[in-house]
Amino acid sequence: MKVALITEVSPLHVNGVSRAISRLLEHLTAEGHQILVIGPAGGEHNGARLVACPGISLQFYPELKLCFATYTALKALVDFQPDILHFADPNLLGPQIILACELLFPNVPKVSSYHTNIAQYAGQFGYGYLTNAIWHLLRLYHSRCSYVMCPSNGTKRLLVEHGFDSSKVLIWSRGVNLSSFNALKRDSALRRHWLQQFSIIDTDDEGDEGVSFSPDISRRATILLYVGRLSWEKNLKILVSAFLKARQIDQSIVLVLVGDGPARNELETLLKGHPAVFTGYLKGDALAKAYAAADVFGFLSKTETFGQVVLEALASGLPVIGIKDAPGVSEIVTDEVACLVNEEVSSIVDSIIEMGHLSGTKRKEIKKLCMQRASQFTWDAAGRSVSETYKLAINKCN
Repeated sequence: MKVALITEVSPLHVNGVSRAISRLLEHLTAEGHQILVIGPAGGEHNGARLVACPGISLQFYPELKLCFATYTALKALVDFQPDILHFADPNLLGPQIILACELLFPNVPKVSSYHTNIAQYAGQFGYGYLTNAIWHLLRLYHSRCSYVMCPSNGTKRLLVEHGFDSSKVLIWSRGVNLSSFNALKRDSALRRHWLQQFSIIDTDDEGDEGVSFSPDISRRATILLYVGRLSWEKNLKILVSAFLKARQIDQSIVLVLVGDGPARNELETLLKGHPAVFTGYLKGDALAKAYAAADVFGFLSKTETFGQVVLEALASGLPVIGIKDAPGVSEIVTDEVACLVNEEVSSIVDSIIEMGHLSGTKRKEIKKLCMQRASQFTWDAAGRSVSETYKLAINKCN
């Protein structure tokens, strides 16, 4: 099968959507399909040819580019002669190419996938007057495709509430590589590095070395971890408020923020004088070690369509604190491995303290349950669901 993927999300970037697209390319290549990607990046990735289109970054979401179709991109499509057209998050590039493809390939089936709650982000960043228009355009674009894939049932409900045809919305879930993210990546030296910056004493009874500053001390610190874009739509103000209040109860709590974004400078100001570590973007083994070195994962975003970082945290053995009505996140976790709370700071503080003060036996039990839960999400199953959607679309058009 020849698959043409049109996306404004580069598979080379460091975020959950990029990871999903990158893994899809890997899966399709392994199945023997040929792949052409039209998007913001050029070159080759996971067996797919990438053709770059110029674009501009959104003011309220700089990592997301709005790209413009070019003659080179359209010629690449014509030369490729696809069997299926997949439009991932068709914001600007997708609609341009959808219209062109309806002329160039009138009999080639089209599917789309919804990854980013751009209408919600617009509202949160002061562009609320655009929200209805964005939803109108999203309905218009996606309705031209046989099927729309989204990563969670919560996101499907959101789409249906905004006028999408429920029978055409299918689930493309996500997976996690358990050889990359697991509790065995726990690195006591990394814990020591984080904690010693603030003269916090810790006995790590789970690490391979342990961290002990005195034979008379058996105290264990709590590392609260966040991984993701440092931007206010992620509910970071509430996370920071909860951390600071939890510190009034337990002075051994440290906040580690992995990632970068427009809120970083303000966050650094808010947390100045408090035990908070900013690592910047991490990937590969460095990211896996950061997960495994922590104790609790705090992720309070309500705008996720899935929450890939939550899955990676579970695979690393971390219990999760999340918002109970958050689409995607609330479907990944269970009560055994998470505290799903409302947005009241006091509830989040209680969860941080509770999870940080677990006995060694209880921590090991929860760690095992976290990893078991994560093992239920595989990239192979996610990839197969997309392949099956392609086949459904092809059969529907024949």
